[in-house]
Amino acid sequence: MAIKNRRHEPDTMVKLITTFNVLSWLVIGVVLVLYAMVNPIRASDYFNRSSAPGGGVAMLSAKLLLFLNIVVSLWGMAVNAMRNKRRSDKFRISLILSALISIAAFVLMMIYM
Repeated sequence: MAIKNRRHEPDTMVKLITTFNVLSWLVIGVVLVLYAMVNPIRASDYFNRSSAPGGGVAMLSAKLLLFLNIVVSLWGMAVNAMRNKRRSDKFRISLILSALISIAAFVLMMIYM
């Protein structure tokens, strides 16, 4: 007698963890775009730049997004820890990485910007 597999699709918690993970990396991408728009990469632009219009608002938005990303990543790690019951369940390393990147970027932005 074979055991019937009743698992057809991921449950709500697994979908929620995946959503937190994708949202976290999208926020990091948006912050990188905001930072690239405000701070030029080329050396000639760096030395000859004047204050970019809307730069203060963009950097404030980037800081706010990074802080919210830290909250989302920690919330996703908490949901992942609650869900981690079976042997086949794994902890998402990318949530930890996104939280660490967000914390480091937030601290650097608070110090240097």
